[in-house]
Amino acid sequence: MGTPQPAREIDRDIIDALFAFAGAGNVTWHYTVPGSGPYSLIDPKAYNRTLMDAIVDANNLIFQKRYRNASWIVVGTTTAARLEKLDEFRLFPAADPVGTIVYGPHLFGTVSGRWTVYKDPWLDVTGPGGGPVGGAETMLLGYKGSTPLDTGYVFAGHERS
Repeated sequence: MGTPQPAREIDRDIIDALFAFAGAGNVTWHYTVPGSGPYSLIDPKAYNRTLMDAIVDANNLIFQKRYRNASWIVVGTTTAARLEKLDEFRLFPAADPVGTIVYGPHLFGTVSGRWTVYKDPWLDVTGPGGGPVGGAETMLLGYKGSTPLDTGYVFAGHERS
């Protein structure tokens, strides 16, 4: 039986490439409640719900560019914890099995029944492109088509015998 390291390296290469080629745009959301302005006076839990606004805005950027809504989200562990606290989030039953080591990105749950969420334990550590994150949290939204002709990225790995 092989080690999980080659699979983790392939996962990193694929996710880094997806970040590099993502071109619909960026949406910024700050996880701390602003010190001034309209959001400064609301309950922090209510402010955290504005993360959903950011996801919808990012989805709209994709729709404007590709005429399709996003169908998946890749998040690091910190962002996964933020999503998990939202009412719109539903945990996948076997997302984090007790006693099992998770070596890479895995199916974590859904948001609003619209977006499949994949939790990547290395995204917060390395960030896109393998560089240090520097305290930032990153989320990637994308679309998976129903046929190979309706896709934006294909990984065709091979093994030497």
